Amino acid sequence: MTPWPDDPSPSPPAPSPTEVALRRAGALVDAGRWEQALRTVHEVLASDPGNPVALRLAAVAELRLGRYAAALGAANAAVGADPGEEHGHRLASLALEALGQHEQAVAAAREAVRLEPREPYALSQLATVLSARRATRAEAVTVAERAVATGPGLTQPLFVLGLVHHRRGRHGRARHAYEAVLAIDPQHADALNNLGAMALNRNRLGRGAELLGGSLALDPHSAVARHNVDVLAVGLARRVWAGALLAVLAVTLAGAAAHARGSGAPWRWGVLVVAWGALAAWVVPTWRRTPPALRHAVRERVRARPALVVAWVVAALLLLASLTVALLPASTVTFGVAAGVVRVAVVVNLVVWVALRRSRPRE
Repeated sequence: MTPWPDDPSPSPPAPSPTEVALRRAGALVDAGRWEQALRTVHEVLASDPGNPVALRLAAVAELRLGRYAAALGAANAAVGADPGEEHGHRLASLALEALGQHEQAVAAAREAVRLEPREPYALSQLATVLSARRATRAEAVTVAERAVATGPGLTQPLFVLGLVHHRRGRHGRARHAYEAVLAIDPQHADALNNLGAMALNRNRLGRGAELLGGSLALDPHSAVARHNVDVLAVGLARRVWAGALLAVLAVTLAGAAAHARGSGAPWRWGVLVVAWGALAAWVVPTWRRTPPALRHAVRERVRARPALVVAWVVAALLLLASLTVALLPASTVTFGVAAGVVRVAVVVNLVVWVALRRSRPRE
């Protein structure tokens, strides 16, 4: 119905400048433009320091940027400004979890669930922090299943259910949950990372590289994904030095056998070609499956970690050693050379052990 000119329909009130700024900050957060979102939020807080919505947005942005102490400060301020809103407690739990303050993180998550018992995101955060300790993982499964039931179709509860199963060692169930997440949202960075971590644990480096590349492209600030790039770099180095070590041993043994028969170097050359060909067939397809952007990240991580540099240098030296052994006169290919190779193998294993000691894939 068209209103009469003298009886116009009332217009909705125009949003205030603060509301406009908060909507803009929320859109920037959703778009992953964290620094810009923070600048907008700080403009609001300059005139309204206790605005709980602005404080919660600041906490979200700081969390995504990996500045966990700042995130905790913003979340605590939001709780102080609006203690009855579960979101502030949930954000505080996330920041406390990242800072390693487990008991406080659980307490904050429980408070969020107390305020909103059917909020799937609050339940998901409680399940996450409970799953960090073996003693509370059974409870974590129950809470995660409640989160899925209260938020059907949401990716976060499904992801957390996968995470809980992952931490309990139920890898089949975890994989099923992660794949369900990706069926809903193919660009879920955390699900891609965790599937990549599972692939690395099974020594499927090519598949792991594909998944980690997708995760890092979607969330380049993820500390977990960057750690898993370290693991991939170690895995590639380990694959190369293992193949190179086998090549040295094979060429040495072939030379010893040839010397016993009075034959010449062709035996060793043939074995060397076969060994190098097998190594290339083992390594090259994995590298080809690694996304170009992730190759650059792997190189950067290798240069940043001395243990990785040493592992790659030793692998290169082993390849050179296999060539050197193939060139030696047959009379010098003796058990003394083999003993030297064994000593090199011991050193290599120690180097790689040091590199791998703190480099397990993270979910």
